[in-house]
Amino acid sequence: MVGKSAGSGDFSRGQGPFSRLFVADDIQRDRSVMLDLVATPAECEAVARELGLEAVRSLRGKLTVLRQARGVLQVEGEVQADIEQICVVTLEPFDSKVVEPVSIKFAPEAAPGAPPRKVDVAEAVEVSMDDDPPDPIINGRVDLGAVVVEFLSLALDPYPRKPGVAFETGVVAEEEPVAESPFAALAGLKRPEGR
Repeated sequence: MVGKSAGSGDFSRGQGPFSRLFVADDIQRDRSVMLDLVATPAECEAVARELGLEAVRSLRGKLTVLRQARGVLQVEGEVQADIEQICVVTLEPFDSKVVEPVSIKFAPEAAPGAPPRKVDVAEAVEVSMDDDPPDPIINGRVDLGAVVVEFLSLALDPYPRKPGVAFETGVVAEEEPVAESPFAALAGLKRPEGR
């Protein structure tokens, strides 16, 4: 296993706020590569803008890429980030730490017009209905930085609240008037007693 870090120049840059292109052919079948992808301050700022956050103070992806049969890449690991969000209750900024597991597969794109490929029983992979289909390997590359940003965005609470703050509506419910029964009108027509 080989470790690579974002600052070592081992990756080319693609598009997006945090991009690290990994060449699929750089790894042999049944081998894995451990990667430590660390965003620069400028990339953290761009990710914050992209995700609508007040700030991303740090962003890191600790990933292991395993090459499987038929050129499939299995990416496992976790995303770690220190972020600043706005509380939806108090509208005050607050810091939070995100740790999100990563698990995603990538497979080579089928060539246009290519006949269906025969599946070798030894290479067959059991797929359950819970498994997502693999994402495509485009031009022989996978943008692992984009994977880190995607999993960070999936981990974000769409309604962030500061720790210990509860949402209170502040509206006091008025007592709803009770609908009058049709028999209430008849009660008014009742003869006074003694007549």
